[in-house]
Amino acid sequence: MQQQLIRQIGELDVFALQVFRAIFESGHANIAARQLDVSPPKISRSLNSLRQAFTDELFYRRAQGLRATPLAEQLYPIVCQLTDSLFALGHCAFTATQEQHSPCLQLAVCEGFVAPLALAITTAPHKSRFRLHSWQNQSADLIHRGELDMGICLSPNEHPELSYEALGTPQKLCLVGRDDHPIWQTSMPTLEQLCEYPLLSPAHPNTNGPLASLVLFCQREGIAAPSQIISQDKEEWYANLLTQDSLALVTAAEQGLLTCLPRLKVQAMDEGQGGRLNSQVQPAVFYLVEKPMRYRRYSEQQRVEVIELLRGLLS
Repeated sequence: MQQQLIRQIGELDVFALQVFRAIFESGHANIAARQLDVSPPKISRSLNSLRQAFTDELFYRRAQGLRATPLAEQLYPIVCQLTDSLFALGHCAFTATQEQHSPCLQLAVCEGFVAPLALAITTAPHKSRFRLHSWQNQSADLIHRGELDMGICLSPNEHPELSYEALGTPQKLCLVGRDDHPIWQTSMPTLEQLCEYPLLSPAHPNTNGPLASLVLFCQREGIAAPSQIISQDKEEWYANLLTQDSLALVTAAEQGLLTCLPRLKVQAMDEGQGGRLNSQVQPAVFYLVEKPMRYRRYSEQQRVEVIELLRGLLS
C-alpha cells in the first residue's frame, strides 16, 4: 500500500505541485488559474490528480473559498520546499545561459520618465537589452499575463497579484524657461518670483507633483498662485515655453533632454527653495512593479541593472 502511494505521488508533475501551492495560498481555484496563466479546467484536472495521488480531498469548498484539510496543512511546507528548489534549479540554469540568450526586457514606464530612462540606458553601463513602453491603464494586467516584464509607476497596489517596490522620490527640481526669460536676471529665483509668471501644466497633472506643491505653498503663504497654461503634449509644452513667457518645473531626470532644445534654459533650483516646495506635500514615489519571483523571466542581475538605472535618475 505504501509503495503504491509513493508511486502515485512520484507520477505527479511539477505543475500539479504548483497548483496545490497556488490554491493553498489563494484559497480559490480561479485565482490559481490566473496566477498560473492557465484555464480553470486545467486547474480542476490537476486538483483531481492530486486528490487521487494522496487519497485525500485536500481542499473543502466553503463560502469563502477552498479550505485546506489537515493533510494539506502538513503537505504545504514540503510542497513549498519542492517548488522553491525546482524554481532555484531553473533559475540557476537560466542565469548560466542568459548572457548568450539575453531576452529583451519589456518595461512599461510612467509618463515623464520614458525618455530620461532611455537616455540613461544609452549612457550608463549595463548588459541587458530593453524595450520601453508608456505606462497605460492595462499595463499592470500585461505584466501579470507576462506580456511585459516590469513596470515603473506612481500608483502602488493597482493589482493584487503583483509586487510594488518603492524606489524613491525625485531629489532635485529644475526650472525651465526661454533663454531670455526675465526670471534669469536673478541667479537663484525664489518661489515668490516664480509665481509672478504663468506655469505650464500637463493635461493630467500629478497630484503629488511640483505644480501641486507650488499651489499649496501659495495658499499657505497667502500669495497669489501663478496662472496655469495647460499643455496637451510635449510639442505644445515646448511651444508655450517659447511664446507665452511661461515657466515649467521638471525633475532633474528630464534635465538632460531639455538642454538639447533650442532657446531653452534649464537650471537646478536652489536647495533651500526646493526644500520649501517639497515640504508642502508628500513627493511622488516611483514604484517597481513585478510578478512574483517564481514567474519572472529575467535574472536577478538584470533586475539589479534596472533598479540602478532608475535610482540613478532619481538621485
